[in-house]
Amino acid sequence: MNPLAAPLHISLAPSRRIGRDVTIAHVCAVALAALGVTTLWMKLAFVLAILASLVHFHRQRRQLHRDYAALLLRADGTLAILARTSSPRAATLASERLVTAWLTVLVVETEGRRLHLALATDNTDPAIFRRLRVRLLHPPAPLSR
Repeated sequence: MNPLAAPLHISLAPSRRIGRDVTIAHVCAVALAALGVTTLWMKLAFVLAILASLVHFHRQRRQLHRDYAALLLRADGTLAILARTSSPRAATLASERLVTAWLTVLVVETEGRRLHLALATDNTDPAIFRRLRVRLLHPPAPLSR
């Protein structure tokens, strides 16, 4: 059996790096809005919009990790998402994804919902992260019958 085709159990935990980077980007946007906009009401509008975006990001992140525990990518290519409060749910992996050396973003569709899962090197086991990246970039060939 091809070791790259073995099932992958990917724990879903929040990434400190992603949370930090998004927060820094929002703080920089607030600083640029405060420096670049001339009128007070526009500064206030930009700052409120940026802060609302940051709050939304952190709420969605907490909710995702509160609801879902892990992702299971089986050898046959099927996908299941393991919810914390119920049985595993069948899922499909959307074609749009980002795979880099330190970040992998997956779009998973389950029961009419689209989940955007950001997996980084700091919230995923290194060996599993490497196998996932290889599997996404070079999917195993289907078995001939």
